[in-house]
Amino acid sequence: MAIRPRILLVGDEITLLHSREMVLGTQFDVKISPRLSEALSLVLKETFDLIVVFPEIESWREFAEFISRKSPKPTMVVITRNGGDSPNWADAAVALGSGPFELLKVCAEKLGITLKSKSHGFSNRSFKKVVP
Repeated sequence: MAIRPRILLVGDEITLLHSREMVLGTQFDVKISPRLSEALSLVLKETFDLIVVFPEIESWREFAEFISRKSPKPTMVVITRNGGDSPNWADAAVALGSGPFELLKVCAEKLGITLKSKSHGFSNRSFKKVVP
């Protein structure tokens, strides 16, 4: 039985965390935490391969700096509101407006996973009407 990489999503916006959890959950074992105290408790009790911080604000920056001193250090991805440079503790940055599939791609890349080409769930072919 293959074990899926573990990802922790942290941030204040619960709807954003849930939407990203649904997308990332297709490939990874995902937990979310909208509260700083809960996130600290999770990382002290459990091991995560990657932690995603939504978006970079002061309280979560302190959390990320604490995690970056942990041994072994999990890979850290930050979601930036303006798509700016990543902070020194982050291994990668993703702009908030880039969407969930960009985050999926970055997380997979950071974990050394190659994703198959994604299905769009629709076809752009034209269809002929079949008359019986």
